[in-house]
Amino acid sequence: MQLIELMKMPERDQNPKLTKALAQFDKLLAELRKRELPENLTITINAEIDKINTVSGSEKELIWKSMC
Repeated sequence: MQLIELMKMPERDQNPKLTKALAQFDKLLAELRKRELPENLTITINAEIDKINTVSGSEKELIWKSMC
């Protein structure tokens, strides 16, 4: 099972701190894709990526959604 991609959204580019944090997270995901991860870990990470991908609003919404 592969890790899913972090979606690029133009409205996220308006906040430099958010853009930097998402770029770092994307780098981490790229490194993780190079490794053999246990399936349960891949499922957990993909669930968190899905949460991030469903948020198109503000930084606060993204933070709130990722904490749930």
